[in-house]
Formats: sequence, C-alpha cells, structure tokens
Amino acid sequence: MTRSIAIVGAGVLGCTAALLAARRGWRVTLLDRAPRAWSGASASGEGKVHLGLVYALGDAATQRHILGGALSFARVLEGAVGRPLPWSRLAGEPFRMVVMPDSLLPVEALAERYAALDALLRAEHPGAAYLGAPLPRLHEPVVVTDPATGLPALDVAERAVHPARLRAIVLEAIEREPRIRVLTGRRVLAVDDDADGVVVRHTAEESDGRGDAEASPAGASTTLRADAALLCAWESQAALHADPQAAPLSLRFKTALTIPAAAIDIDRCRTMTLVVGPYGDVVRRDDSVYASWYPAGRLVHEQGLAPSAEARAQVGAIDAAHPTVDEQLAALTAIGALPPLRPGGRERVSIAGGWIVAEGDRDIDRADSGLHDRHGDVLAVRGRVLSPRNWKFSTAPLAAERAVAALGALLDGEAAA
Repeated sequence: MTRSIAIVGAGVLGCTAALLAARRGWRVTLLDRAPRAWSGASASGEGKVHLGLVYALGDAATQRHILGGALSFARVLEGAVGRPLPWSRLAGEPFRMVVMPDSLLPVEALAERYAALDALLRAEHPGAAYLGAPLPRLHEPVVVTDPATGLPALDVAERAVHPARLRAIVLEAIEREPRIRVLTGRRVLAVDDDADGVVVRHTAEESDGRGDAEASPAGASTTLRADAALLCAWESQAALHADPQAAPLSLRFKTALTIPAAAIDIDRCRTMTLVVGPYGDVVRRDDSVYASWYPAGRLVHEQGLAPSAEARAQVGAIDAAHPTVDEQLAALTAIGALPPLRPGGRERVSIAGGWIVAEGDRDIDRADSGLHDRHGDVLAVRGRVLSPRNWKFSTAPLAAERAVAALGALLDGEAAA
C-alpha cells in the first residue's frame, strides 16, 4: 500500500523531507503559506553551514549537534536529490571570525574554545568531510589582525552555501518527482490526528497566485487527508503542534542586505562573522555580497508560539523595512567590514528577511542567553503528526532525515500490529 504524507512547511527542512519521503515510495503533499516554496529564512539568510564556532558560549550538546548537522549536510541533500552536488560552486570562501571590541568572549578565550571543538572533531569524526571536501581541522590556531577592521581574528573552515543556487537544485528535484505535489499560498489552520490518519485544514491566502486546476479562492477552507503528517513549518510549527505545555519561543525577524557585485568593490570584501554577540555577517559571493547587522536589521522580537498578527503585519511588506538598509550599511562600513558602494550603485541594494526561531527569553547580547544553546533535535510526536524541532539551516537536512526515518518506523509498526 502506498502511503500518503502531508508536509507543512516548504523551507529547507520540508523540501528535504519531501524528497526523502518520496524516495521511500510515499505520495507527498507539500504545503506552504508563502507563494513560493523555500522563500523564507532558508532563502534570505547567509547560508552558513555552521560547524559550532558561533555557538562558543553553548553547551557540549550544542557543539555535538551543530557539528553533526554540518558534517551530514552534503550527504543528506545528495541523498534527497539523488545525485552528487557541485559543492565547489555552491560553497563560498572560508569565514574569518573577527572579534569585536565588546565581544562576549575575548579572542584568547575564543581560541581556547575553538581548540576544544577541534579536539571534538578529531575524537568523534576522524576523516570527516564537509561540503564535499576533507575537514582536517575547524580553525587555524593563530590569531591574526584583520586588515579591513583592524580587529583580532581567527580563520576557520566554516563556509556558506549560495542559498539561491541550492534552492534551485532542490526545487528542480521536487518538480521532477511525480510523487510530490506542492501547494503554495496555503495557510494551514490545523493538523488533527484521527483513527484513519490525519486531517489538514488549510485556506488559500490572497497571495496564492496559482493558475492551475488546484487553485482555491482566497479564504476558502480546504481539507486534505493523509496517512501521517510532518510539521516542518518554521515560525508556526509550535502553534500547529498544539502542545498545551509548550514554552513560548523567541521569535525574531531579521533582515539582510544583498549588494550586487557591480555596486561594490567586491574584491575588497572578506567573508566574515563578527563575534561573539549581537553583531553580523558579511558573505562574499561571486555575484553579490550578503551583509547583515544585528540588531539594526531586526524588525520584530517577541515571545510566543507563533508570530502575532501585529508582527506579521509589520513584516508583511518587506519594502517598508528599507530604513534598515541605512542602519546596517552605516554599522558595517563604520568598522570597515564593507567597502563603500560605488557611485550610482546605492539604489541597487536590496533587502529581504526571515524569522529566527529559538528557545530562550534573553537576546544574544547576554552571555547567559538560552539562544546560545542548540541542544539537538527534538522530535515531538502527537499520534501520526510528527514535528522535527529544528531551527537552524545547517542542521535541517539531518533533522529531515531523522523525522522521515521515525515516521517510517511509526507507520511500519502500525502495519505490523
């Protein structure tokens, strides 16, 4: 019997899970609130495949989880897509960790923690590969002075992938897969478990924009039945799972800038993360520069199980956030992290954003913030509804693999009974 699976959320987590589920022969319906798949934080972020270095203030479980997710990133995505991927074209240059003057950790303490991470890599992952290449160590054990900023820095092996290029590969694989049906512009209202499987109730958003036979009028409620469901939504997953004991989450919406190569002296840019605390990233790509500064680019920060209506309204029109272009550029150019824009190129800077979801009630500007910890995957189960609690781009493929495996074990166990 062919199983039918509903997957709510078509970001990197949901798209990877959909492909892995289809490879098991399951029929998959992939639903997302946005008008396009993979268009939220997965598409607008820096694409960094974290090795745990930014989480130097996190606990040991965080280090193991983040490192394990990064080392499995390429393997899982290649298994989902069904072919080797061109990581040399997808991944950029290694990062430089530039230590800010008011960093939560001085450079000496940061170097010690990076050395401990290197020891963890050697002990638990000998011969590891990362984004298609061997990974002998995580960082260079020499403190250097970054010439652009004049600040102390450590060079590390961490890289970012180009989100748009990776997205194109994954969505092409989904389009070729006849067992996957994608429904975008759908707001999921509820996912309920019953004796025959699951019922997904959803409505068409005004932004639906679909022109095919499955398009629904805006606001019309539709019911979908499936044997089981995976809740891979990003900012609304906890609300859909309907756990009365769930603790409020930290919900932040962060914007970032994309500067075309023609508008900036790209050769003077260096891929870097400013550490440790509420700072930002600069990622040099061959066609553009990604830049973000936190908290200048933060539009929303609230606690809850899902963003409030007020928060959604605030970020609904991202063009309204353009004042943060000035704020972020001023902050980054002030420390020399970005060279000046070329004359006449200023209007070409674009802005996009996505939700950052995490546990904790203090922001990352405090050393005791719970946001420095990522304790690992938590697979919440409610009957045949499974929620892989994963809120990092770099660990999402591994979380998808584990969720699909757990769903397979659940369904096989029911069939055997």
